[in-house]
Amino acid sequence: MVKRLFTLTLILCAFSAILSSCSSNDSVKIVTSAESSFTYPTGLNNASLASYSVTFTNLTTKESITYSDLSKIQLPEGLYNVSLQGVCNYTLDNGSASTSNVRSSLENVTISEGSTNLKFKLYVYNNKAGLVLKEIFFAGTLTPVGASYNYDTYFVIYNNSDSTIYADGVLLLESNFLTSGKKELTPDIMSSSFAVDAAYQIPGSGTEHPVASGDSLVICDRAIDHTSANAHSFDLSKADFEWYDESSVASSQDVDNPDVPNLNKIYSYTKSVWIPSVQGNHAYAIARPSSDFTSSGFLTSNVYNYTYPFVSASLTKTMTGSCYEVPNSWILDAVDLCPSTQWQWNVVDASLDMGYAYVGEIGSATTNRGKSVIRKIQAVNPDGRVVLQDTNNSSEDFQMGATASMIAKKSK
Repeated sequence: MVKRLFTLTLILCAFSAILSSCSSNDSVKIVTSAESSFTYPTGLNNASLASYSVTFTNLTTKESITYSDLSKIQLPEGLYNVSLQGVCNYTLDNGSASTSNVRSSLENVTISEGSTNLKFKLYVYNNKAGLVLKEIFFAGTLTPVGASYNYDTYFVIYNNSDSTIYADGVLLLESNFLTSGKKELTPDIMSSSFAVDAAYQIPGSGTEHPVASGDSLVICDRAIDHTSANAHSFDLSKADFEWYDESSVASSQDVDNPDVPNLNKIYSYTKSVWIPSVQGNHAYAIARPSSDFTSSGFLTSNVYNYTYPFVSASLTKTMTGSCYEVPNSWILDAVDLCPSTQWQWNVVDASLDMGYAYVGEIGSATTNRGKSVIRKIQAVNPDGRVVLQDTNNSSEDFQMGATASMIAKKSK
């Protein structure tokens, strides 16, 4: 645990005459000194408080007063609750600077003549924090004889906030465009919308699927024990949700686990079974649609028709395409994926993701099998809650080519 201990002498007042003049109710103010210590969450490298505000609430009078400088405090004697909010500077693993909001609270603190010891345990928090994509496992596994197995893909959605969030209605999205193939689009809607070719929705009326702070949901293709088909795979039969497709292709049928709820299918480009790109060259996102969202309304009102030029040595042609667009304002989290040597562009706006994550250099490499992109831990709060790194830059926020968590769990 990274700890920074600061000693601050708190001069609550110098003279009783001055103190009484500071009070609207003529309460007697006292001279007090205090030592304040700050314990930082584990994982914040070179942490230091850049700024803070501390609020003292008198439990008797219910009056509150806030200070931004602990050396200039004037308080009546009494029992207080104390809360701190601040901004903490720290460094990322690559050495670049970053900041995080922190807070702390103390209850039933006695302010009396003499010395008061304030021990603040700082907690990372983010007013905009919520559900994030913790892990995307898209590369599949290899069987013992070296054959590809693509049915054990999954997503892990994590509650990165400090309160319970209901996942009812959240959309799981795959991009229409490839990060490995740039197009000059007309119209270019990227600044306002996310072009998708697959959209599935978590069911529920609004309060059926709570995700507690620090908890996760696992959403997979087939919620079965895959080790029966591939000894190198793992058991997903206890997943929280699966997506299920009624395929019109006789040779490619889906598998439904009746004990695991299905996502509601809004749209998928394929008439067969949707499988996240094994190449890892799409973007994925989770989104919370507007309250008036309906599947039929979305498919009617959110069509995106576009054109782009195709140019070769012997041909120049205007190509057309069509998919669906999801407003960026709905997006909770987005992650661009691309093999590291094949990236050409991001297919979500930079406000959603400024980088991209990968499991390998080339999408077709068998060495990618069993690997995943997993979001880094930013900090572990003193209460043990893990806070994941979320700077909207997947190049910084994810472990690249990590062993899939389900494989790691199986080996324990």
